[in-house]
Amino acid sequence: PQLNYVKPKEVLLHEAQQWLPLVGTDLAEYDVPVEHPDSFEMILEGDPPPVKVSRGWVSRRSRVRADTGTTIFGRPSYAIRRVKAGNLSIVLAVAPDRKKAEIDDLEEGIRATHRALSVLGEPPAAELRIVESTPPPMAMAVGGRSFIALGVDALTRTVVAHELGQSWFGGLIPNSQKGDWGGQWPESLAEFVVTWALDETRARTLRQEWAHGYSPVFGDEDPLRVTRNFRGNASRAILYCKGPLLLAAVERRAGRPALQAALARFVRERANQPSTWADIV
Repeated sequence: PQLNYVKPKEVLLHEAQQWLPLVGTDLAEYDVPVEHPDSFEMILEGDPPPVKVSRGWVSRRSRVRADTGTTIFGRPSYAIRRVKAGNLSIVLAVAPDRKKAEIDDLEEGIRATHRALSVLGEPPAAELRIVESTPPPMAMAVGGRSFIALGVDALTRTVVAHELGQSWFGGLIPNSQKGDWGGQWPESLAEFVVTWALDETRARTLRQEWAHGYSPVFGDEDPLRVTRNFRGNASRAILYCKGPLLLAAVERRAGRPALQAALARFVRERANQPSTWADIV
């Protein structure tokens, strides 16, 4: 499914779907100017200020590398809050009619998730943009190295934790696009680490949801190493339920500190290298 679109009421050019040209070994660096009506709110990497270019129009400029990509997002208006979590600077942009209590809870959830996932190392990007948007069909949210797009029903701590996990799993460490596509392992790892950001009662409830989601397809399935996303309920159950259940079972046997150390080592050793389930094992 296409991630990128330009519509009168919303613009999304996502780093997960190549839209900057690749040159040679992908070391090209681009100066990207975005011109738009000054009544339209555009969110770019670096949070650049608008500069007037003509009557009613402004420009924002972002400098990015082709090998990491960048995401550009825009809507007519937002309620914007800037959040600091450790070394991470976050621009949180939601619909202007959201209640303050909702935004406060989301901000606290972001901080709690950052603390929990810091065992993996610092987030790959020094800044993160989290926006309320319209994800593609079949998706509640879309994450990346430095950008999270959340649907109307996805402004929850659980979804934010999953998408922030994808800053490392899928963002810093890309999925292999060759052969079996590496089983699209980033979804399983990002879903599993959500439990680190929850109290034990909520974590137990989430593990029960995985078990219920996986039980109908048990025995009639592809292996994790070849399962691809958006192939129907069976593949979704394998990636989002079976995968994290497997990791939860390993954690129960080896202990959380051991598994956290192993995944942190995986992050260090596989950074910027397309990887598969075999590399995780």
